[in-house]
Amino acid sequence: MKKWILVFVTIIIICIISTFVFIPTSLKVSGYQTAPVPAGAISRIFERGGDFSKWWPGEKNNDSQSLGDYLPSIQTFPQIEQIIKSYREKSFLDLSIRKRFKNINQTLCQLILDAPTPAFLLSPVVDYIDRVNKEKLFNEPFNFA
Repeated sequence: MKKWILVFVTIIIICIISTFVFIPTSLKVSGYQTAPVPAGAISRIFERGGDFSKWWPGEKNNDSQSLGDYLPSIQTFPQIEQIIKSYREKSFLDLSIRKRFKNINQTLCQLILDAPTPAFLLSPVVDYIDRVNKEKLFNEPFNFA
């Protein structure tokens, strides 16, 4: 009897440990979209399976009816190209790292404040940070920390 309990506990422990092995430590969010669907209807939509095209704003990856085959469209802040272009100018690059950092943060804050409300700005903010990091304006990557 004790052997069966020991085997059962061992299997449970192995299952718990395996979840940490197979689940990644960080997940990359590549975009978002709001869905104009009432909260009560969400469960019905997911239960039916093939109705995603009625409310999913992205494109389909293939002819499958799975939600994972729909690609969301990524949003950005308006005039982001001009803002990033201004970061390449000599006058900006001649600033100290501290002043560049302050300018980039103030610009991001202003973009957030100027966004229409209500808005979910995770995708545009992540895009902004990614573009700033691609320009290599700092010794270390620009982030929220």
